[in-house]
Amino acid sequence: MLRSLRSIPYLIADGPTQMAVDEFMLEQAQAGEAAVRLYGWEPATLSLGYFQSARDRKQNYAWKDLPWVRRSTGGGAILHGTDLTYALALPVAAARTRRPADWHCMLHRRFAETLVEAGLAASVLGGTRPAPQELGYLCFAVPQPGDVMLGQAKIIGGAQRLKQGALLQHGSIYPPAAEVLRDRLPVVMAELLQCPIEERPFAPEERSRIRQIAEEKFLQSAWNDKR
Repeated sequence: MLRSLRSIPYLIADGPTQMAVDEFMLEQAQAGEAAVRLYGWEPATLSLGYFQSARDRKQNYAWKDLPWVRRSTGGGAILHGTDLTYALALPVAAARTRRPADWHCMLHRRFAETLVEAGLAASVLGGTRPAPQELGYLCFAVPQPGDVMLGQAKIIGGAQRLKQGALLQHGSIYPPAAEVLRDRLPVVMAELLQCPIEERPFAPEERSRIRQIAEEKFLQSAWNDKR
């Protein structure tokens, strides 16, 4: 299905930069490259789901003054800073072998299995999705089917975007799952996708494209304040 899976080295950066990297990965997936990465946020940042209101973030003193950025994926807002974030981009030929929702659940089931192998009693939540009015502004406030749970606590969530058939899935992993998956997740992904893994950092021209995406999109109020 895939010739290889590119593993991008761990990166700590601000919100606009991280969202630009994920967008670049989706662009590359449209061109046929599968890639995975893990990353952290500095400074602590609130990311909004694509459809959320920017005004509503000011209703809670705990996050109203944080730096923030709008994601290109849906779902609720996430407070980043203590989480480990993952991103996987799949080209059309691979993405179309399953429905997006099935990819989401399959990836999270494999994450949960890895946690169980490490001694954590993780599981993937089943059932039906809550009604929109039952969801909180924050993504992790109300667990949904496909989320990874540790007891009653949601520890892994994810969101997706399809672009011309290519798929981006990214999500947050919180302790103690973050400690387990920090060094294992890229290999776990490659095993799941049944392809070799190739660690390859960004070339200068790729870094230039990422800066361009950040400057033209994720640093612009036309994007972040669009709702």
